[in-house]
Amino acid sequence: MLDGAGHLVTGTSDSEHRGSAYKLLPMYKQVVSAARQRVTVLANFVEVSLAKEGHDGVVGINLLTKVQMPSMASLYGAMLAGVNVVLMGAGIPREIPGVLDAFAEHRAATMRFDVEGQGREESEVLRFDPLDLWSAAPTASLDRPRFIAIVAAASLAATLAASTWMVTFT
Repeated sequence: MLDGAGHLVTGTSDSEHRGSAYKLLPMYKQVVSAARQRVTVLANFVEVSLAKEGHDGVVGINLLTKVQMPSMASLYGAMLAGVNVVLMGAGIPREIPGVLDAFAEHRAATMRFDVEGQGREESEVLRFDPLDLWSAAPTASLDRPRFIAIVAAASLAATLAASTWMVTFT
């Protein structure tokens, strides 16, 4: 149960807290609260862990490129659980392969943050540092999942295929 300040209280009965609302996490914004980041990492870790139970098959996660703010925390949480494949569409996921490379080594990553009405000369970035989650830096690296960009335009597919990170299937 949570107390009035939103802290977890143990050893109390449900009846003492019935009707009490849970404290909400802050909404996503360019600079995200540590609590929001941790919950996003944990949620994706749990989803992938549950999906991997009871079989030796491949598990993937599908994220929308346009939904930028939770992407990096989501990817890191999924990687902690051993996600095998990351699929991303609904935009041009150019920076994601570099993000996956960084997270495999628990390094910080940034990606461009698209802001409506912002001029071409201006740019904003989102940053996620996995080490902010740990009291001591993890020593083991993570397996880097395969990355598949979902694209609709042949010209975009050709551009992405020409880049060094593109995985080809035969």
